[in-house]
Parts: sequence; C-alpha cells; structure tokens
Amino acid sequence: MQQRLDISAFSGVPLVQAQAACVLVHGRGQTPDHMLRAVVAPLALDGVSYVLPASGGAGWYDARAIDPITDTTLSQMNAGLDLLEGLVADIAALRPELPVVMVGFSQGACLLTELLLRRAPQLSGAAVLTGCRIGHQTDSRPISRLTDMPVYATCSDDDPWIPQAQFFEMLTTLTGAGARLRADLFPARDHEISRGEIAELRSMLINLIAGQPAFSEGT
Repeated sequence: MQQRLDISAFSGVPLVQAQAACVLVHGRGQTPDHMLRAVVAPLALDGVSYVLPASGGAGWYDARAIDPITDTTLSQMNAGLDLLEGLVADIAALRPELPVVMVGFSQGACLLTELLLRRAPQLSGAAVLTGCRIGHQTDSRPISRLTDMPVYATCSDDDPWIPQAQFFEMLTTLTGAGARLRADLFPARDHEISRGEIAELRSMLINLIAGQPAFSEGT
C-alpha cells in the first residue's frame, strides 16, 4: 500500500474487500472525524471503504475560497491536490476496477472542485457539498474535460462561506467541462451536510456497488 494511503484514516471495510471506495475531504477547521460523524455514520452502507485524508493543519489553504489566488494559496492548494490525486492513483494501483467516489465538504468541496477542473481524476463520481471554485474570475483557472463524470453539487441559498453567485458559476463551469451534473440549492440550510445530501450520496454508492453508473436512469 502506498504512503498516501498509509497516512490517511480508514473506516468501513478494507480496500481489498471493498465493493466501492469513498474518499472524504473535510472542511476548514475540521478533521476526518467530522466526516465520519457527518457522512459515514448516516450513510450506514456495507461494502464501502472510506478513505479520510487530513489537511495536517487548520485547513487545506489559508485564504477564503472566493479570494483572488495568491502564490501562497496556489502552493497550498497544489499540495492538497497532489495528495488527493495521489490517493486516487494509489487506490487504482491496489484495486484497478474498484469504483471510487470523492466527497468534499465546504473547503474540502472547493479543493475537490479544483481537482476535478484542473486535473480530471479518474473517478466514478464526485459530490461537491457546499463548494465553489477557488479564486476569482480574473484568475487564470484551468478547465479540464470531465466527459460524463457524475457530479453532485450542493449549497445553501444563504451560506456564510459560499455565495450563490460563485456556486452557480461553478455549476456552469462543470457543465461546460462535460460533467453529468445534478445540483441542489437548499433554502435556509445551515452550513452542514443535510439528510438530503446523504440520501443522494447513498444512491450514488448503491448504484456503483450494483455495477451501475453513479447516476443511473430512474434514480
């Protein structure tokens, strides 16, 4: 097993026995334990190996997601992207045919968005829970092709960290990049992961465990 997997927390079944893998990227000021409580516990799914990387500090980067990208932000962001991209590669090396979904919340969702659009990782699906692109419209932000990748994206209509404008801008960019997008905007939802988001993620994982695409017809 590669070093990036060695330094990540795990829950669920071992990767060698899993029917699907789910990489969970925590938010600012959080740890993998938050994702265990907020995602893994309410999912209550058998057959899934959960991989939980940690930022190693107070967050994946210091700035707000909507701030212009500085050299410091770019360096911090790239370090996080390298870790996530490496985890996907390590899982594929161990289990080449295993479906992999990546889920990010808040700052972790923003980092996941950049991973999708900058590096187009080989994922079976992604869930961007309360996120947007990192940086400002005036920044140079690469866009990779995401041909038919299932992406579920969410936000609140009054989130303290992710403005609606940036959320909708991200949706437009993901659609333009070719993602197969589903999105929810929750009215007056707190900055948290809701039951509706868990239900959608559960559906994605159940489909993959059954050997179907994450977004199957009729689901």
